[in-house]
Amino acid sequence: MKKISFYTLALCLGILTIFSCQEKERAFPEFGDDDVLTGAYPRLVEGVFGDLDYEHWDNPDSSSLSFVVEFYDANQGRDAASYSWSATYGNLGPEVVKTFNSSEFTTNADGLPQLSGTITFAEIFGALGMTIDDFELTQDFLLDATLTLNDGRSFSFANSGSNVIGQPTHNALFRYTPPVTKKPCNSILAGEYNAKVKVTNQMAGIGWDGCDGNEWSGTVRIEAEHDPTTFDAGSYVVYSTEPMTMIENEDASFGIYRGCYTINDEGTNLPLGDLRITESCGKMGFAGSSQWGEVWTFVKVEVDGPDLLLGMTNDYGEGGEVTLTRTDGTAWQTDLFCEGC
Repeated sequence: MKKISFYTLALCLGILTIFSCQEKERAFPEFGDDDVLTGAYPRLVEGVFGDLDYEHWDNPDSSSLSFVVEFYDANQGRDAASYSWSATYGNLGPEVVKTFNSSEFTTNADGLPQLSGTITFAEIFGALGMTIDDFELTQDFLLDATLTLNDGRSFSFANSGSNVIGQPTHNALFRYTPPVTKKPCNSILAGEYNAKVKVTNQMAGIGWDGCDGNEWSGTVRIEAEHDPTTFDAGSYVVYSTEPMTMIENEDASFGIYRGCYTINDEGTNLPLGDLRITESCGKMGFAGSSQWGEVWTFVKVEVDGPDLLLGMTNDYGEGGEVTLTRTDGTAWQTDLFCEGC
């Protein structure tokens, strides 16, 4: 009985050894050969260089992104057919910006297909149908790449593992958020506008309260003290012109004083001193104080096409609203605001 068991065990071991030797070596032996698919990815070799440079915001062609990638797949990258980029900005996109086809690839020293690519911000703006004026400092561009193979399969940030995207060994360039070097804060308030003033009661218990509801119409001119070709914050001197006399005086009240007080020809009873209007990246304010030491504040800034409504008050208890209407057929910039309004 023991002898039979011994021969039976030997036979079983022999059969197992024969079948084990016939098993092919596979990377994933738990799957059949037809069940395992390989992927592909673009490995970043150099870059990404460049950013959205607002020093040249009027010429987005001068701002661009450049990079060098090499392609990996089961066939040494030779199955890569195209490498395309799309852009998303807020609720715009995604839209395809640029596609690089395999005919544009070169072969590097490692025998892999390689691409030296450049994408200009003019191409990004064109794909999204936007201009530099549509850009907001708080909103980023999101660029996504897709690598497509000859068999039609595609790989992107959405279907690639974090180890491929995040590990330095792979460093797959599937997604990129370009940096912004400078927001165009050049101020464009300067000009001459039709002005309509309404005096408002500030409930300060002074004579000004009795002028509540008074109106005045005339011309207001805003003159820039800064270099308007730079990206510096704006600093302005304001002038108002009485239509009956056509005398122009410096007037930080935008004509509001004319709705309550009788102004002398010299304009010395208008708020002067070192009062200035400031504007930086859309935020409007006052700087300095009047010759009487009064400090002014904007309490309302509203844009409606060619009309700019400004509400203001001072710490003495005077205030009102003025609507400045453009006469050049254009609209005011829509991002004007006052802090705390």
